[in-house]
Amino acid sequence: MLLSAIILSFLVAELRGGRLRNLARADFHRLEWVLAAAVIHVGLQVAGGRGWVAAAWWTGLLNVLGYFLVMYAVTANLRLPGMPLVAVGLLLNLAVIAANGGRMPVSPEALQAVGLGRLVPALGAGEVPTHALMGEGTRLAFLGDVFRLPPPFWRPCAFSLGDAFLAVGAFVLVQALMGAGRRRQPS
Repeated sequence: MLLSAIILSFLVAELRGGRLRNLARADFHRLEWVLAAAVIHVGLQVAGGRGWVAAAWWTGLLNVLGYFLVMYAVTANLRLPGMPLVAVGLLLNLAVIAANGGRMPVSPEALQAVGLGRLVPALGAGEVPTHALMGEGTRLAFLGDVFRLPPPFWRPCAFSLGDAFLAVGAFVLVQALMGAGRRRQPS
């Protein structure tokens, strides 16, 4: 969902007169921490996809560590438009992930509703390093991936309240940084 929000934000900002090159001028701090978290997340996804570490106890720890790294960078950039919403989204997701052994709980009903029911067996078997199937023992279940973005959306998914805050915050951030709504200067 976050990727969809960012793509939509770029398109809307461009239509509103924003410029992609304005993002390069943005005064981001601690961006390297976000990149480190991305490396951790991608590494977990690749390793899990190959069956290497999905059930290992430390995958949850790495997932939580990745969230802390991103939060460190976000707190350094709270002055930017949309970043407070991103921070709230991260905190909500971090709370539910930390409460559930380092994995985001996912509603099987939400997955079925968006056409992703094929993922239920893998989640139930603990084969996904960053997510787990929601069940009776799930803590803070209301903060898990319980909301649905079904077809005909171009990328159906189940998402959390934290994801919604992240998406809105990212949208606001891109709009502001690209200078959307400003008049273009004649060349």
